[in-house]
Amino acid sequence: MRSTSVSSRSVVAAGALVNALSLAGCGGRTEALSSNYSFSDAGASAAALSIPTVDVSPDVKAACAAQAEALCTLRDQCTDGYANKLTYGSPDACLRLSAAACEANMTAIGTANTTEHINGCAAAYPTESCTAWWDGESVAACRALQGARSTGEPCAVNSQCSSGFCLRPMNEECGLCAPMPQAGDACESSSNCIYGMACPLIAPALVGVCTVRGGVGDSCSNALPCQGGLACIGSSTSEGRLGQCEVGQTAIGAACDTEVGPGCDGEQYLFCSFGSCQKESVAGPGELCGTLAGVAEVRCAAGAVCIFPSEDGPGTCVAAAADGEPCDLVAGPPCLSPSKCVSASGPEGTSGTCVFPDPARCG
Repeated sequence: MRSTSVSSRSVVAAGALVNALSLAGCGGRTEALSSNYSFSDAGASAAALSIPTVDVSPDVKAACAAQAEALCTLRDQCTDGYANKLTYGSPDACLRLSAAACEANMTAIGTANTTEHINGCAAAYPTESCTAWWDGESVAACRALQGARSTGEPCAVNSQCSSGFCLRPMNEECGLCAPMPQAGDACESSSNCIYGMACPLIAPALVGVCTVRGGVGDSCSNALPCQGGLACIGSSTSEGRLGQCEVGQTAIGAACDTEVGPGCDGEQYLFCSFGSCQKESVAGPGELCGTLAGVAEVRCAAGAVCIFPSEDGPGTCVAAAADGEPCDLVAGPPCLSPSKCVSASGPEGTSGTCVFPDPARCG
């Protein structure tokens, strides 16, 4: 597998089905979403939703529903509807899964999270700028509260740990409390890094390092992503040449040049095609994806991933598996966020079963 395009977003490693949108639920990191779109097989993954019932109070349910509504709205506004389309397939799936994750996280033993904190986060989301959201700079009211567990103790959510950070491997349901990550620390996704940092993964590596995003004028490459709203101009992986972060064009049809600039704003899912910025397309399961004929960039919807049979030619969208079904972090299928592909083979395993996280199982 390989990534379909390069922009200011993190580069996804070939051979790693990494969740670019790491669902926070309650008291964790946040990422992205939307509505107002149409594409084939729109309900394919949403129809297969199997959301567990969690025994929480009516107050918690109401708070989690409010937070989900605020988060999904923010994701929608900041990505022109694309992030929710790609991650969940529908606004309804976003709302239901986000609320369910929040409720489940509240069952974590010893969590410091509270109903008041969830409501405060819901109220604060409308104040978060899209630039901050693109860069993973969660609004302060939505960041994890500090729990009582020390480094090395088991955890499922950040708010169980005194550091405010629970390190969870991509293929495991539970994790261990760890110090808050810093630039240069190993990561498997941006959720392994401190707020505002990226985790660029360069094929064939499955592990990257937490990286500070570049501002206007800073050097950039696949391994050195720019801040949201900026484009990397003039970089070349094959020639080992760094580029420079510049403000990206935000309008379809605007003039662009990837070598000398201006570039296109990848956070708006724009790419430069023969001198003008064009919108990326979205495909459903079983449809072609990737770079098509050099004139289209096509991403997969509803949690599907683009699997390439070779380095040449287009890929095919492979639908997300339902909970309880087989999954594979390398070959697909992936799991629909927030479910994880949990391996029975330990940290090195790539194949497993899709599991909706249950923090109560983590002790």
